[in-house]
Amino acid sequence: MSETLTMSVMDTLHDVTMDTIFDAAERFDALVSRMRALMADFEAVTAADMALWLRGSWGAHPRPVEVVILDFFDRLPGSMTGREIAAGLEGR
Repeated sequence: MSETLTMSVMDTLHDVTMDTIFDAAERFDALVSRMRALMADFEAVTAADMALWLRGSWGAHPRPVEVVILDFFDRLPGSMTGREIAAGLEGR
């Protein structure tokens, strides 16, 4: 299950960063680090709830990194928790 979770999370992150400034290795790695830090704050929160909260927090004009993060959460199963997402990010 852990391997499947990792593939799902990382595949989704690769999909949302394709053809963006985060497609380059150094920027992708920085994004993964930022996502790990974010997941530490939202361990028990679902992806759907994180997306709602972050949209409200970041406002109507999110920065490019925020757009990618929101797209990432929107593509994950809404019931996936921050703990599960973090596990998927760690397994790369």
